[in-house]
Amino acid sequence: PLSPSATISIYTCAPGDELYSVFGHTAIRIKDPVQALDQVYNYGIFDFDTPNFYIKFIRGQLPYKLGESKPSIFLREYKHYKRGVTENIVLLEPSEKQAVADFLVNNYKPENRYYAYDFFYDNCASRIVDVVDTVLTPRVNWDAQPPSKVSFRDLLDPYLEQKPWADLGIDLILGLNSDAKATFRQQMYLPDFILTNFKQLRVDRDSVQAPLIGPTVDVLSFETSEIIIPWWQKPAPLFWVLCLLVALGTYFLRPGHFFHRLDWLWFGLAGIAGALFLFMWLGTDHEACYRNLNMLWANPLYLLILPALAKRLPKSWERILLLIFAVFNLCVILGIKWLPQDLNIAVIPLALLLLIRIIYRLYPKKINRA
Repeated sequence: PLSPSATISIYTCAPGDELYSVFGHTAIRIKDPVQALDQVYNYGIFDFDTPNFYIKFIRGQLPYKLGESKPSIFLREYKHYKRGVTENIVLLEPSEKQAVADFLVNNYKPENRYYAYDFFYDNCASRIVDVVDTVLTPRVNWDAQPPSKVSFRDLLDPYLEQKPWADLGIDLILGLNSDAKATFRQQMYLPDFILTNFKQLRVDRDSVQAPLIGPTVDVLSFETSEIIIPWWQKPAPLFWVLCLLVALGTYFLRPGHFFHRLDWLWFGLAGIAGALFLFMWLGTDHEACYRNLNMLWANPLYLLILPALAKRLPKSWERILLLIFAVFNLCVILGIKWLPQDLNIAVIPLALLLLIRIIYRLYPKKINRA
C-alpha cells in the first residue's frame, strides 16, 4: 500500500534527432519515500529478439510492452542525447493513487504487459491517458472540450519541420484515415499533448472543478538550436528542378536518345511506390496507412507499362493505361486542394513529370521538337 506521501507524476520527454524519437516520449512515475519506492513505468518498450521482428514491425504486428525501471536508469538515455525531460505531479486523492499503482503493477505482470501497438490510437502516450482515465472516470469529462479542427497528420507537422524528407516519407505512407480530425483525447497520442491537454482538464471534486496536474518541473534541461534547411535540401524544389529537366529533355532531345529510355526508371519507381502503398493498405495492420490516395499518381499498374517499353504489350493496351494514368495525374495536379486526403505539395512536380512522359508517349510527334 502507498503511504499518504506517495506521488504519481508524468515524465514528458523532448523529441530526439532520430526519426523514432522525433515525436518525444512519455512515462509515468510512482514515488513513495516512506515505502522506499521509486519506479518509472514506460509503455514504449519492444524486444529486438522477437521472432520475425522485421516482418512483424513492417506489418504492424510487433508487440510492445510495459517496462519498469528506476528513474536514474530511465533518464540515462535522455542525458546522453541531451533531450529535455519535465515532470508534472498528477493531483490525485490517496485512493486514486493506490488505484493507479495497482493498475500498473497488474499491467506489468508477464501475461498483461504486452499490447498491440498502434501509432495513432494505442501507443506509449495514449496508454498513460488510459491509466488516468481508468481511475478518474467519470470525474473527468474528456468530451467537454471544444471539437478539434486539426487532423492526426497535421499534428505531426511541427515535429518534422527540420526533417523535410522524413515529412515527405510519412505523408506518402499515411492514408486517408490520417486526415480525420483528432478529438481532444485522441490528440494525446503525442506526448506533448498529454501535458498541454491535461492542464486544461478539471476533475470533479465534490462539485468543485479542481486541476488535474500540478506545475511543470524541469528534470533535465538542455539548450536547443533551430536548424535552417536550405532550399536545395528540400524535396519539393529538387523535384521541380527534376521536372523541368524532364520537360526540356522531352521537348528538345531526339526520340532515340538515352534520356527517353529513362521511362523505365520513372514508371518503374511509380509502380513500385504504388505497390508499397497498396501493401501497407491491404497487407498490414497499420490503419493509418489505409486508403492511400497517393496511388492516384503512384500506382502499381505502372508496372504493366514496362512490357510496353520493351514492345511486348499491344499498343492499344498501352494507350488505355496511359490515358488512365493521365487522368489520375491531372486529378492530383489540379485538384490537390480538394482531395479528401492532404497530399504533400512535393508530389505535384512528380505527378507532372509522369504526366509529361505520358503525353509524350501518347503524342510523340506533337511534343518532341527534335
